[in-house]
Parts: sequence; structure tokens; C-alpha cells
Amino acid sequence: SWGGGAARRVTSTTGVIGFQTFTARTRMLKRVTVVWLLATLLPPLLLQSRNLSAQEAREPRGKVAIGAFGGVNLGDLSGDAPAGASFVSSTGFAAGLLGEFRVARDVWLSLQPMYIQKGSDVRFGSTQGSQPDTVGLSLDYVSLPVLLKIVSGNGKTYVSGGVDVGYLVNATLSNESESRDVEDSFNKIDLSADFAFGVMLPIGRPKVTLEARYSQSILNVAKEGQNPEEEALPARFRSSGFQLFAGLLYPLGQRSAGASQDGERSARQVAQASEFKRPLLGGHAFLPNKLVPDPFIRTFIRNSVGLGQAVDLEIPTPIIDGDTILGLKGDLLFAILDFEYQHAVKDWLAVRAEVDVVGRLGTNLGALLASGVTAATGFEIGWLIRLFESERTLLSGSLEFTNSSFATINISRFVEDIIQGRPASLVGNTPIARGGGSLRFAWGLSQFFGLTAQAAGGYGESVERTADDQLYVDFGGTLDFDLLAISPVPIGVLLGFKYATFPEAGDDVKDDTRTGLLRIAYNGRSDFIIGLDVRSQQFESRALNQTINFGSFGINLRYYF
Repeated sequence: SWGGGAARRVTSTTGVIGFQTFTARTRMLKRVTVVWLLATLLPPLLLQSRNLSAQEAREPRGKVAIGAFGGVNLGDLSGDAPAGASFVSSTGFAAGLLGEFRVARDVWLSLQPMYIQKGSDVRFGSTQGSQPDTVGLSLDYVSLPVLLKIVSGNGKTYVSGGVDVGYLVNATLSNESESRDVEDSFNKIDLSADFAFGVMLPIGRPKVTLEARYSQSILNVAKEGQNPEEEALPARFRSSGFQLFAGLLYPLGQRSAGASQDGERSARQVAQASEFKRPLLGGHAFLPNKLVPDPFIRTFIRNSVGLGQAVDLEIPTPIIDGDTILGLKGDLLFAILDFEYQHAVKDWLAVRAEVDVVGRLGTNLGALLASGVTAATGFEIGWLIRLFESERTLLSGSLEFTNSSFATINISRFVEDIIQGRPASLVGNTPIARGGGSLRFAWGLSQFFGLTAQAAGGYGESVERTADDQLYVDFGGTLDFDLLAISPVPIGVLLGFKYATFPEAGDDVKDDTRTGLLRIAYNGRSDFIIGLDVRSQQFESRALNQTINFGSFGINLRYYF
């Protein structure tokens, strides 16, 4: 027996807790898949198109390695849980085989057929004096990750990324006393984007591999053609997971004469270590920033934190069940935190990952009821590829995949739903997946000042749950001045502007945003920058029905390796 209130909520003809399926967004899948395939397959094609030195041309190209691996998958589901419930991460087993083929120097194509357990627990809230009810959803897949693996110069670390095609072989829903087969409620095929970092430890000729991987599904798990009931899961329902693997990799074929090549790499690395590490063109040392990303292929780590506020807003009068709640004036408070790491795999190719958190809430009753509380979290992974470079100019292209989640607490809507007898949920969660690319340009006009510009576009899900998938564009530019080039003062100043159509702060943002930036930074070192950012942003608020102008201050640190 399933027992208690949770049983009444979860039992249905197709399986417990109403795991019916929903409308899958196939157009979104096709476009994001194309973007990710380009992001993973374009770099090796560009590498092969470059002229090889005589020594590289003599190096054997058909090298193959085989192996096996196993580990754990810390799985979760993204999307709104059923009313009164929440998703809780669960741990599953994974194991598979490795087949790797070198397509260029330090670049490998890795095929990894595997069995993996995905899914999540669903925990229903408890009444006073009782324990919460938990049911588990287990999704077992046979999958084939196809990854591009780029090995560092010392041969001991690597990054990889690509796609993972999975076939569902089992789906069960269970509690402490019973389990049921719900395989018919889910799509057989799943498609995920994978990104990984690993180390390889030689033990003679074989190598022990240790890898941390993140996998994010870009296809709705639920099957098309079924109408969800009130307590069913939402249409945007995807799986994700952090995976930890250990394996053994054995190279086939003859040993290559790599000792001289390793020596050449070491000599190049020593020479590069003594060079100026910050971006430099035409004698101008640039002042990089997050607002308008630069085109430079460098290895760096960046962290930003900031606070902002919009004051004296005209708060519309909230009306709940005919009763007016007065709030004439109010403020909105914003908090911003982000972290980015970019690694220069080659002098023309870099791989990057970024994590962002943006929070917003009203600071008094009127603003809190009208706009609620919004927390936007997301990550982005991608490639940066140098396309053209001269003494004073640089043009690069980027390809990215972004996954975001917008959590919203809407108090007035929650109270209104309760009064009207509708299903009520205080916290809503909207997952967003999108893919795209950009062109980035830099011009060292003189030692004193330089120019950067970016034009970007993408396609992905809308922050409005009922809206169609959308195209997004943004463009911007910066002009920075290096006082150290004309004086002994180690200060840089930057002015920037950006126009964007993707609402990074949630579904309350209507249409587009316009952002201005003033940065004052210490630039007395060749490998480190710390700056004070002053921003001004303008956007239309749906909830407040007015244009919001808010200012923010932030600290930005960037260190180059």
C-alpha cells in the first residue's frame, strides 16, 4: 500500500504521482543540438586545416586507445515538482567502455558506450507531527557519449565536451513497500550535453583516469501527446547530473617518439610563462570585463560580486480577492555573483565555463507583493576560437550552451490561488536551455586606449512558460584607457554599453535591457586585475508596469595563468 496523503496524490493509471508526459519542444532540441555539435566538432576540423610542421606531419595519426570506466551519477530533475513536493538528488551507478581515436595532435574523439542510472527522489511535504513521504523515480539508460577530448601539453590533464545519446531501458517509481513500471510515460530517447575535466596518471603504459563530468539533458523526458492533470509535472522536465568516474585507458599501436615533442612543449611553456599574460595588442594592455567579453585566447579565472538597488518605484496596488493592499512606494534590491574559468588549450582555442547567480526582492510590503522574489542561477560552457589576428586587431568566434533556472516566489498569486480554490504553489521554477554563438573583436588603437566589441545571437526556451522558443540577440562595445602607458599611475578606466534581449533576471523583465558600465581598475601587474564596476541598467518590469532604472556596484577580480 502507498498509504497516507501522498498515496492519493501519486496514484494514477499510468503510474504513481501522475507522471504523465507533456509537450516536448522539438524545435528547441534541433537547434540546440546543432549548436552543440558545432561547438564540439568544429575545433578539430579547424586544427586539421592548419599547416603542420614537418615533425608533426611525420607523427602517426591513427593512434587508438581502449579502456573501461565506472563511477556514480548524482542525478536530479529540473522543473517544477508536483504541488506540495520537491525534487531531491539521488545517486545511481554508471559503467562503460572507452574507445578513443586521435584526430589531431592532443585532440581525441572519445566514444563511451555505457549503462547509467538517472532519476530523482520526490519528497512530499509533511503535515504537523508526521514525516514527509518520499517516492523514488529511477530511469535506467544505455547511452553513447560522443566527446571531443583535448589533452594538455604535459599529457596529464584534459577537458572534453560533446553529446550523449541515451536509450531508456527501464523506468520505475517506488516507495518503501512497492514499485511500479512507468516506462510508457517517458520518451525512449534522451539527448544530453556533456562537459568534463579529468586527469590521467601513467602506471607504465596504461593510464588511470579520474574524471568529473556534468551532463544536462536538452530533451524533455516526458512523452508527447498526453494531457497533464493539475498535479502533473511541467512540460519542461529534464534530467541532469554530476558524474564521478575512474577508469583505465590502454593505448594501442607502437610507442611514438614523444620525448622530443614533450621537450619542445616544455621549452615553449617556459618561454610563454615569461611573456605578458594579460591581453595585449598593438602595445595596448586591454582591460577585460564581463559585460562585453573579449576575444583573447588566455587562461584565467574570474570572480565578480555586486549589489544594486532601484529606489522610489511606483508600486501598483495589489488586489487580492477584491481587497486592496496599499503600497505607494518601494525599492528593489539586486545581488549578483558569478565565477568564470577559461583555459587556453591551444594558442587559437580556449574552453570556458561560467556560473552565475542573480537575486532580486522587494524591500517593503508593496514591492514584495507586486514583484515577489526572484533567484536566477545558471551555467554556461563553450569554446572560443581565434579566427583572425594582426598586429593591432583580433577577431574570435565563440559557441556556447547555457542552462538557467529561474525560481520565483509570487506571494500575491499564491494567496489569490488559495482563495479561488485553484492549485497553489508559492515557489515556481522555470528551467531554460539555449545555445548560440558570437563574434568578438578587439582593436589596439594605441598604447593609451583600445576598443572591444561583441555581437551575439542564440535560440532557446523562453522565461515565460507558455511562450514559444525564441531568438535572442545582444551587442555591445567598450573603450578602455591605460593611464600606465602615459604616466606612472597603474590605473585603467573603461566605458561600456550593452543591449540584450535575453532577460537574465527572470520573466519579470519585458522586452530588452540596456546596460552601461564604468570600470576603474588597478592594472599594475601583468597577470592580475582588480576593478570597481559601476553599472546602470534599464528595463521594463511586467509586475510593476514601468521602466526600472537601477544602479549597482561590484568588485571584479581576474587572474591570468
